[in-house]
Amino acid sequence: MPSSSSSAGLRPVILDTVDFDAVVVDAVNFPQGTLLMNLGIVTTGLVPLTINSLMTFQLDPYLDGLPWDLSGGSAVLRMIDASGVTHTSSASISAAGVIVNFTVPAPAGAWTRAWDVTDVSGRRQVSRPIAFAVVASP
Repeated sequence: MPSSSSSAGLRPVILDTVDFDAVVVDAVNFPQGTLLMNLGIVTTGLVPLTINSLMTFQLDPYLDGLPWDLSGGSAVLRMIDASGVTHTSSASISAAGVIVNFTVPAPAGAWTRAWDVTDVSGRRQVSRPIAFAVVASP
């Protein structure tokens, strides 16, 4: 089970471990090809995030139960805020993992996030949404 940790500068790290399944679930709405269903999601990011805090999101990707090497591929983290606005952040992919640094904007409320990743061979997967809360600092 992953745990939350802090990187240099005491920036909180939220680790999402996602096991992607390579089955095409809905080829009509996602004609690009392989997409969707996840066998499992484990996250350390269930605690509320505070507006204006600096966060690091890290993805630990698996495909069909095996570690998935995304070197040479691409990844974005998409978040939908409490007012329905989508925030998209490109991730860096390195030996350290798939990482997004993000300053949490307003509004407070219920948010969701999902990882959209593509490996070097063009295989694309999207994680199930992960719900989390954003709160204002007292």
